Amino acid sequence: MIRFHTFLQAASILALLLMSSCSQSVKHDGLCFNISGSEATVSAPANHNVSSVTIPEAIVCNGDTIAVTAIGSNAFKGCKSLTSVTIPQSVVEIRPGAFSGCAQLKQIFCRIAAPPAIDSTTFQGVDRSRCQIFVPMMCEPSYENADEWRQFAIATDASVVDFL
Repeated sequence: MIRFHTFLQAASILALLLMSSCSQSVKHDGLCFNISGSEATVSAPANHNVSSVTIPEAIVCNGDTIAVTAIGSNAFKGCKSLTSVTIPQSVVEIRPGAFSGCAQLKQIFCRIAAPPAIDSTTFQGVDRSRCQIFVPMMCEPSYENADEWRQFAIATDASVVDFL
């Protein structure tokens, strides 16, 4: 009976470890991510002096491909050298303060067809009139009609036509 009980305990622990194998924080290509289940959130750059960031569509954790679906609150806050960011179409949420204080941000390459909801703090401290956002072809009207996005200089990025 004791052996069976020990076996059950070991099996339970193993099951918990397997289920939570990617509930963690990881670094990938100069970015830190919080992983929960099958989704990853950008939590911070590994180096706050970064000038250009390309957020990946997905990362690999313990052999599993995890979609990058969000940019976390205050993820790039205060990155004073950041001038350019590329956001993949897998991102569906950009949380408050994500790019606040990034005063040198001049270019955003947004691969997302429908503008994600953002609030007034997401890009606080960024001169939106001087920051150009490049969006997929034929998506400019969506961004021009979105409250927080319309303040940016919106342009078409022909290189993302294949993302539609």
